Amino acid sequence: MLERIADARMPSAYEKAISEMHNSESWNEDTSFREYIENTWISKKRWMPAFFGGGVIHSIVTTTNGLERQHEDLKHNYLTDSSNGLLADLVSAVVTQFVPQSKRRYYQRNVHALCVIRAYNAAILVFLHNRPPKFMLVTLLAIY
Repeated sequence: MLERIADARMPSAYEKAISEMHNSESWNEDTSFREYIENTWISKKRWMPAFFGGGVIHSIVTTTNGLERQHEDLKHNYLTDSSNGLLADLVSAVVTQFVPQSKRRYYQRNVHALCVIRAYNAAILVFLHNRPPKFMLVTLLAIY
């Protein structure tokens, strides 16, 4: 029941899962469970894939170097002020600060690839326009 809510990729699937939970026996019988779920999880939708804003975040990790760099960034820049060792503080820092700021940096670093900002060489295939530079480079190397 809770897994369906957490895994909902679209707001409509989320609403359906919430409706199913509200009609379940455990929801109607246990008020402490109901209050905990409502106040702790359901009221904070930003952690659910259906509400990430730009859709589901897809990632392919091919090396640990980038992951280690992200871990270092998280520890030194986001957990130093408010961290008292609680998992809730870690999750809060990741959801409210780390992920949104990382997403913003990603967009800023790739915005210069837009054709509105730069002109592309005629040899660059049209489907590669407005793509992140690393994607364009890897694709061109694979094609040629």
